[in-house]
Amino acid sequence: MNGKKSSVVRLSEKLGFMSFSTSTNIVFNFKSTYYKFFLTSILLIDPVAASNMALAGAIWDIVNDPIIGVWANNVKFKNADNKLFGRQHVHDLVNSHTNCTPRQMAELVKKEVGAFVGDTEQSDDLTLLIIKWQQPEVFNSRLTMRADMDDIEQIDQFIAEASQQAQFSTKETKQMRLAIEEAVANVVNYSQATYVNLDASVNDRQMKVTITDDGIPFDATADSTTDLSLSPDQRPPGGLGIMLLHRMTDMLEYKRTDNCNVLTIVKKRK
Repeated sequence: MNGKKSSVVRLSEKLGFMSFSTSTNIVFNFKSTYYKFFLTSILLIDPVAASNMALAGAIWDIVNDPIIGVWANNVKFKNADNKLFGRQHVHDLVNSHTNCTPRQMAELVKKEVGAFVGDTEQSDDLTLLIIKWQQPEVFNSRLTMRADMDDIEQIDQFIAEASQQAQFSTKETKQMRLAIEEAVANVVNYSQATYVNLDASVNDRQMKVTITDDGIPFDATADSTTDLSLSPDQRPPGGLGIMLLHRMTDMLEYKRTDNCNVLTIVKKRK
């Protein structure tokens, strides 16, 4: 699957993690430097002996950390009735509260775990529960039109209804409409299609529009090679539409299925 954007760690997030690690290392190095000074200058311990003491501590850390890690990961702590909370408990809880929002589900699980544990002391390491939330589609609509420039005006109302369901802003609605119009115009102008189907679906955070036509193979997601550093007179015609299509959406995916072009466009609500 070729999407426009992939789920990557942003530069700001990388810098955030790096700053945390850098800060802890700076503090650790200050402590280590002062510790060596304290041993040799305050306690007057021979530098060789002080180095051996530090080495012994490092060796103990190397041996002890894996042992504690294996122990913590294998010891199962239970409640007062000597029972484990268990994965099935989580499954049952989620399945019985399918109408909850992600935040409500997280609070529900937290409350259920607290009630299950009670006053029993828990010595296990931190447990992380990750729930992948798949929001069901709340709106579906289809528009079938001729592959003709005269029919493109139908897209305006089609996208307006879907955008209202997605709670898009005026800017997001305009961007999605322009993207769909550009994609359909490409179909009309280049694919020699006779018809175009537009299927829109909306969930809590995004709108997905699938454009299907019966024309010759035409991939509208191909990267534009337009050089914007050139003046309009020097640039070859075309290319700007595809470039704008990429910029105005969050994902583009093209595939050829049953002798039809299938273009999927996704835009997320900001």
